[in-house]
Amino acid sequence: TTSIGVRQVRDIMILDQTSSALKISFWDPELIARAGAWKILHTVLFITDVRCEWSKFMASMTANITSRSVITENPLGVETENLRKYVAKVKPMAFTNETFSVQDISLIRNVMNIQQVLDKGNNIRSANNISFEEQQ
Repeated sequence: TTSIGVRQVRDIMILDQTSSALKISFWDPELIARAGAWKILHTVLFITDVRCEWSKFMASMTANITSRSVITENPLGVETENLRKYVAKVKPMAFTNETFSVQDISLIRNVMNIQQVLDKGNNIRSANNISFEEQQ
């Protein structure tokens, strides 16, 4: 909350080799301040325990940082280096938001990369659409 009582939010787009973008939002003032030092297409984040949901406004999946979430900046490891190499090869304009649909995100319980989250959402939507059509 700012000095005039306005609550702040910060939205960022995250990506990996499996997907072009996933919007993630956070409201914590300390995290918002930390994010000011992150460099676009350079800072690597390892993020756990986010809440994923379908955004009608964005017409795509979005993620939110919760009190259970943990963010590690620039972790050491092979995955970090592989991600940096991947980002260096891809043009920034190639990172576009993919749209997809999901019905029941509460079924997502596994540690997944961005593409796995997208695939899970599509699978749930497909299963629900089939069930819905069969009921018609």
